[in-house]
Amino acid sequence: MTKSEVFISYAWDGDESEQIAHRIYQLLQLNNYNAVKDNKDLHYKGNIQDFEARIGRGSYIITIISDKYLKSEHCMNEMICIKNHEDVYDRIFPVVLKNADIYTRSGRLGYLKHWNNEIQTFKKELSKLGITGGAEHSMKDLTRLEHIKLIIGSITDLLSQMLTLTPEKHQQTNFSGLLGALEKQAAKDALENQRLGNNQNDGEPVETDEHISLLSGEDQKVDEKQALLRILHVSDLNFTCPGN
Repeated sequence: MTKSEVFISYAWDGDESEQIAHRIYQLLQLNNYNAVKDNKDLHYKGNIQDFEARIGRGSYIITIISDKYLKSEHCMNEMICIKNHEDVYDRIFPVVLKNADIYTRSGRLGYLKHWNNEIQTFKKELSKLGITGGAEHSMKDLTRLEHIKLIIGSITDLLSQMLTLTPEKHQQTNFSGLLGALEKQAAKDALENQRLGNNQNDGEPVETDEHISLLSGEDQKVDEKQALLRILHVSDLNFTCPGN
């Protein structure tokens, strides 16, 4: 009998992260979980943003945290999606690599500085272009970077407070601690779902992802000059999740 769907979120680094992701994927399959991993489930011409949003909605996400992960826009987009669906602590199961500098204040601050520098560099490049077509799309890119900057501190702080074990200890025990925590959380969720029964919605309308706009307001129409001004002076950050 197939168990719950479990996502694996990691950075493509051609080395440790991918090796660990592959091993965890194998173990999940051996334990009858429906394992979901990008290079297995996202095929040619697949929509990356939709896949990131799908991860964000997942009940169980194994996150392989590396320095590259915390500096990757795609990985941070996944974290935005995860964070927007709440209960982050219960839903993520991190494996933290040694190069992820999250256990000191200066290390965590370094990731905030990284994203701030990305924003400032992008703004400078936009300023050089002047008023050109396509500014509205650039505005979305900048809003996304601003939102990553807003959540990076809370994400690294949360990860630093969790006892996650080293990759070496995980591998020595064949990831038994991770699998045990996953099993425990799945059992807890099953009991809670059983308790709620058919009264989860109680007749109240449910807000769907489609109701959430990437930008404040709906179908905003601005000319190129207004768009450029907004790019260089972003004031609203209602960006949620790339695939929504």
